Amino acid sequence: MTIPTRRLTITEQVGPFTVAVGFKQDHTGAWTVPFEVFVTARGKSGTELDGHLYEIGVAASKIMQLEVE
Repeated sequence: MTIPTRRLTITEQVGPFTVAVGFKQDHTGAWTVPFEVFVTARGKSGTELDGHLYEIGVAASKIMQLEVE
């Protein structure tokens, strides 16, 4: 899958975390297809929680991009 360099991203605060979902365009050009997710403000870098939240973002993005192993 080719990831567009410019895309719509919606960002929300969820408790102490920031969740951003990136969208790609559908066949009509509308930004309706979610295909990546990032969790930021994950706390102290290098902690177990930080690592798990990062991995959740990667796993969810791969599922949305149909790259499930």
